Amino acid sequence: MNHNYDNIIANLRVADTWYIFGHENPDGDSIGTTLAFYSLARRIGKKAVLVSKNAPSDTYSFLPHFSDIIVSATCPVIEENSILLICDT
Repeated sequence: MNHNYDNIIANLRVADTWYIFGHENPDGDSIGTTLAFYSLARRIGKKAVLVSKNAPSDTYSFLPHFSDIIVSATCPVIEENSILLICDT
């Protein structure tokens, strides 16, 4: 199977803000994936917003940026030149 990720990478590069979401009732895979994208976004100078519909278990509170997760049943206002990342769904 041949995957071409160039378009995805190009869109990530040009977006100023990344809105990152996982699935409802996040488990370790979902939390890990969203936190990894959040960390990457910040390291390359992007604004990142990490949103979870449900509060993740404190079991994962040792992970970097765990405290940056916004628990909200609604999506925050999406800024211009943003990208939405839906992870582990």
